[in-house]
Amino acid sequence: MISIIVPVKNQVVLLKQTLTSLVPEKDGHEIIVVDRGSVDGAEESLRTMPWVRLIKTEAQGNQGLNEASLKAKGDILLFLEPGVWLERGWPAFVEEAAEKPGFKVGCFRLSIEGKNPLYRLIEWTSTMRTFLFKAARGSQALFVRADLAGGQPLFAEDTSHADFELCKRYGEEGVVIQIRRAAVHSGDRWSGPGVCRRFCSDAGTFWSWQQGGPSPVNGHQSGSGRNAVIMLLDRPEARRSDTWLDDAVGADRSAQIYRRNVEHILNSINGSSGETDTLIFYQPKAVREEMIRWLGDRATLIPQHGETRKAARLADVGSHFDREYRKIIVLWSQCPALSKSEIKRAVDALDDNEIVIGPTDDGGCYLIGVKKFDPEFFQELDWSRQDMYKEVLQRAKAQRVAFESLPPLRDFDSLEDFSYNYALGYVQ
Repeated sequence: MISIIVPVKNQVVLLKQTLTSLVPEKDGHEIIVVDRGSVDGAEESLRTMPWVRLIKTEAQGNQGLNEASLKAKGDILLFLEPGVWLERGWPAFVEEAAEKPGFKVGCFRLSIEGKNPLYRLIEWTSTMRTFLFKAARGSQALFVRADLAGGQPLFAEDTSHADFELCKRYGEEGVVIQIRRAAVHSGDRWSGPGVCRRFCSDAGTFWSWQQGGPSPVNGHQSGSGRNAVIMLLDRPEARRSDTWLDDAVGADRSAQIYRRNVEHILNSINGSSGETDTLIFYQPKAVREEMIRWLGDRATLIPQHGETRKAARLADVGSHFDREYRKIIVLWSQCPALSKSEIKRAVDALDDNEIVIGPTDDGGCYLIGVKKFDPEFFQELDWSRQDMYKEVLQRAKAQRVAFESLPPLRDFDSLEDFSYNYALGYVQ
């Protein structure tokens, strides 16, 4: 029996895709979801899938995988990322590999959907890395003998090189086999200008590991790791703070403009970097299915409830992170002129600064970026002040940290702003 272990935290849409892909060949095997504290409805969605075994844990990162490995019942453990699916016929190939003399570790061939030539290069280098160096990544759906570690943790708990280390540790003693079936990734996860950057980042991680360099801890190391872009959203139909826009164009049209603004900003985020996680915190909590229908898998959707003040909502978001991000960008959703160039510039500015600020032309802010998420910093901000930009600037100076200001953009909180943005085509 094969135990398929899928770790998840606030990735319910991607989780559903992966579990659905396993249905045709699930019989006779065990499917385990390791939930590391999701608040996006993952547990509720699994109630319609009684064949999935749920393990809830507070352990983060590789510790959750180790915990599930010890509880699994299969002879073979297969680790699968949310949003990845396996080509049909995979069980027979995994079992065939496991029967070969000396087998200890195996993996799938990496496949990325799409016609981008860089995808083929990434696939080829992945195959050659496994063949020449016996080094496979978690993105290739690693599988191992269940008795491999003899009751000890399989993965190093505090390193993002854990997949390479696993292959090295047991590959030297036995065989690392790459089977002829693929672990398929959607091209959307690699698309945009981030393809080259992600390819170089992966190559750099492998080279650092080969040279015995420092291993990123909890996904964080200067020069490596991922970034986060955060937005706070409401259900459009529940938004009645912009009464000026409702009065000008009607409630339905106002909600439509809000949706388009959000979709435009999401497209800008996804086009700015392939190393960025988009986290959307929304309320009310009860509209989860509506938010999924609207935004799909373009972002990780996390519900909030209780507090309505923006400062308090922002102060809460850090508790939902499942990794330590290198850079964190907070965006205000009502700035139609925002484009991927501003987001990319903000991310790049944090290479040499602790804070980056995007001011609006009326003294507010459309963007605040930081290297380390400090709940108190956001909790104490008064987002209703017209001189919020000045307040953030004063704090940066008081803390004596390096900061950079981006060019100002036109806000969207008056009829005059609407006319301006409409005339330039930012609002349709």
